[in-house]
Amino acid sequence: MHHVLSTKLRNLSLIYLTSRHLSLQTTLAYYDVKDALNIHPEHTEAGAFMAKLEAKSIELKNQAMHLNLMGRHRDALQKITLAIEMNPSVAEYHVTR
Repeated sequence: MHHVLSTKLRNLSLIYLTSRHLSLQTTLAYYDVKDALNIHPEHTEAGAFMAKLEAKSIELKNQAMHLNLMGRHRDALQKITLAIEMNPSVAEYHVTR
């Protein structure tokens, strides 16, 4: 049992480190961190990284809405697309795009 738990924790660390390495590919990083948190919900670093992704996606969505109201539709589209990459699980972002 200890060996199984130890292996899972090593895999969790690998998933988390992979997500950090892929942070330029944010959608992949999002799913890697989500998987890591499914394995070990209390993983503080993975939780903090997920919180940053979620906060940044909200910020980008708000910027997109502001740009759209200003008539800068192309810039708004770029921002909402980035928000989707940061947190692809939010349906509102997809509908907004």
